[in-house]
Amino acid sequence: MKTSSFASLNDFTQLFPRCLWMALMGLILLACSTDRHPNLITTGTSDSKFYSAIGKEVQVEFNAIYQTTFKDLASVENISESRRRLLERNGILETIAFLFGPLSYRDMGGPKRNQSVKVDWSSPRLNSRGFVELSYQYKGQWLLTQDIKSPLRLPLPYTADKLYTPQWKSCSDSAPDHQTPSFFWYFWDPTRSGCDHVLNEQYQMINVALTAQTTQQTQTYPEYSELLKSAGQKNNLQMTFAFGYVEETSNPKPETDRDQGMLEYQKFLRLVRTHSQKLRWEETPILSKEYLGSRQDNIQVGSRFRGQKDGVQVTLNLVAAAGIDQMELFAKSFAHDHDGFFAWFGHSRVGSGFDAQNFKQMVDENPRYYSISPNYQLVYWNGCNSYSYYTLPFFQFKADLNPSKDPNGTKGLDIIANGLPTYFSFNAANAQVALQALLRWEEKTSYQKLIQSLEDRAAHSGTKVIVNVLGDEDNAR
Repeated sequence: MKTSSFASLNDFTQLFPRCLWMALMGLILLACSTDRHPNLITTGTSDSKFYSAIGKEVQVEFNAIYQTTFKDLASVENISESRRRLLERNGILETIAFLFGPLSYRDMGGPKRNQSVKVDWSSPRLNSRGFVELSYQYKGQWLLTQDIKSPLRLPLPYTADKLYTPQWKSCSDSAPDHQTPSFFWYFWDPTRSGCDHVLNEQYQMINVALTAQTTQQTQTYPEYSELLKSAGQKNNLQMTFAFGYVEETSNPKPETDRDQGMLEYQKFLRLVRTHSQKLRWEETPILSKEYLGSRQDNIQVGSRFRGQKDGVQVTLNLVAAAGIDQMELFAKSFAHDHDGFFAWFGHSRVGSGFDAQNFKQMVDENPRYYSISPNYQLVYWNGCNSYSYYTLPFFQFKADLNPSKDPNGTKGLDIIANGLPTYFSFNAANAQVALQALLRWEEKTSYQKLIQSLEDRAAHSGTKVIVNVLGDEDNAR
């Protein structure tokens, strides 16, 4: 997520050694298949339907070349299957991740997790630089703006290892804390001013074919009747709105800190207080001790508003990531309280913020505290590129509860996500749009109207944000 000047995403990832970071990237983008064909790497399944006002979800494919570190053909022809898989994961996948840079920098969109790579191991060849290169075919599903036509030409490195040229930092974002190997894949684009990367040396141009397009929904709604059964209780609506800091602090004070993220938190808090007073709701403090992973003493990290509206018991938790990891905020809401709605307004931490494997580990290690609910839930991840990071795995968690009745997990979950970076300065306004839609359950706000409102707010500020909803294809009308 951006500040108005594209400030730091978060220095969290700089703590990772390179090897661990690339392992994480494998989880974020692709994973090794257990398919009997070992040269196919794939994860996830395609959604049958989708909606975005200015975006489209399409199947894509392209052919590309990967430059290995080998200098003779025999070395490639004789390597074991396990080393081939390692090269695919730690070489080709690391390289494909760099597509994120031009797709985001040029406001085009981003990839989804269900992607595959098929390597042609039968025809290795020596290139003019003296290295063995391999051809591979990529297939995936991307979210792109409506105006993009096929074929889409994009730059793609031959190998990530050869990108660290004398002026490589100029090929990244200008912020010093973004000019690190950990963030390079996210910001890389050879068209940036001062970049010394040369076509046919460091990178190639690929032609991305846009094939089948996911069916666009026309009039779908959140499952309002199910939202009013939060945690399995009738006439009960539970919501959590969670806000993050731009820069974490050792002594957080959410209601007074001048951090841009907390200014948005405070703005939304004032709005909720005004609304709750009109409805005569009660406000009580949320203390850090409610969260298993709190790093702070027992400080107030938010406010809980409770009251009645039209015969429904409403609980609204408004919390800040004040000494509490954002994953803890999500896990408590989604897998302990089993809220009907959870929203996050803050950094995505380039995919690690709500990493599905980390979440699953938390649930598995604390089964008495955390559990996946069979009840319907709605999640709004208003962070940068959340479409690429968080969508598919969480549907699978729901599907695993009842594969026969909900094989895709979409009956128990809808997700609203972003296909591009977004700004902190939109957070309070976007939260207000979501809250209004939730509290007007008698009128019922369609996803299409909700998304149009979110995208229009960004457009009026001169910014493009591809908001989209997934999982709504089987919702009641």
